[in-house]
Amino acid sequence: MTPQSGTITSGLTFDGGPHVYELDGREVANVTSLIERYGMIDKRFFTEEARERGSAVHLAIHLHLLDDLVYESLDPRVQPFFDAYLQFERDRGAHRDDVLGSELKLGTYALGGVAGTLDRLEISRLMDYKTGQPKWADYIQLFAYRWLLRATVGQHCLSSDEVEGLELTRIWLRGDGTYRLHALDRVEREKYAQAANCWAAILALHGNSWRI
Repeated sequence: MTPQSGTITSGLTFDGGPHVYELDGREVANVTSLIERYGMIDKRFFTEEARERGSAVHLAIHLHLLDDLVYESLDPRVQPFFDAYLQFERDRGAHRDDVLGSELKLGTYALGGVAGTLDRLEISRLMDYKTGQPKWADYIQLFAYRWLLRATVGQHCLSSDEVEGLELTRIWLRGDGTYRLHALDRVEREKYAQAANCWAAILALHGNSWRI
């Protein structure tokens, strides 16, 4: 089965240059910018090289899942991170048939409009790929994407109950060809609650600023 991909929400467009989402012709906030706006992402140490590398790794995995990747074309700078992903597939017995959606773009009119792109959606897991050092904001981002899935039930293939039951997982793909997988488990009640509360606070602040 080929994963669902691309823009799911009708009327949603994305311009990758300035990283701008528009819903029916009107610019809307995106998940990453909201988390950054309210102080949860420190971009002082980000580099353009790292951003481009991350985008290239995401694209390589996406094309791989669609069975459309020309493996010989991979940039040597991307190869070790992609190798780390392939190691994850081998270790976990993962298969593209397990993936319901890859690089899914979703948007909602809620709170004046919010949009974002989900890296990977499975029937029981929402996964985000990272090629840089793990950050606390990664977990907030996962809660944000689940909220976006909840707000767009009917546009994708999951029910409300299935969305609520998703395991939130970050996979850190490293330049030495290894990876680290971490699920934000409900057993870690304090960390889980903190991430959930941070996203709820961001939504509240964004909702109030939109109304003003």
